[in-house]
Amino acid sequence: MERAIPTPLSQRQLDECIARAKIAAGAVSSEIVWPASVEELDVRDSDFVGVSFRQAILANATFMNCRFIDCTFRSADLADCAFDRCTFYDSETHAHCDFWYATLRNGRFEGCDLTTATCQRTRAYGIEMRRCQASGIDFSNTDFGIGGGSFTAATFTDCNLAYADFS
Repeated sequence: MERAIPTPLSQRQLDECIARAKIAAGAVSSEIVWPASVEELDVRDSDFVGVSFRQAILANATFMNCRFIDCTFRSADLADCAFDRCTFYDSETHAHCDFWYATLRNGRFEGCDLTTATCQRTRAYGIEMRRCQASGIDFSNTDFGIGGGSFTAATFTDCNLAYADFS
């Protein structure tokens, strides 16, 4: 089933959606300024193109059937976020998303395309990736541990991790 083309949102419309903690079938471009903190947001069937989520707090957000094209999540807090059937890679332009230094603690990615995503130096204790396309994903220098102890946790189930970097 094809997804309907999302409606472009103005800054005012996005702010109204954020106030309701719900975005449905919206398109957000790089001209829009993403707020610094939005927790427990519910986003469905939406597109984000060139959006900077840099240092944003998105803890406990849910994203379903969304496209993130050439977006940066650098130093963002994505703790306890759920991404279901989301795309973080554009096969036409080969644009991928940047998660450098992001907090992905207990994040869940289900059926997502994270091809060549850059996740260097992320904090990813408890991350779960299930049925994801993640060839070439870069998890170099990622911390899958918690605190100063020796407890580490990450789950990768039925994922394509060809050429992934876990160094």
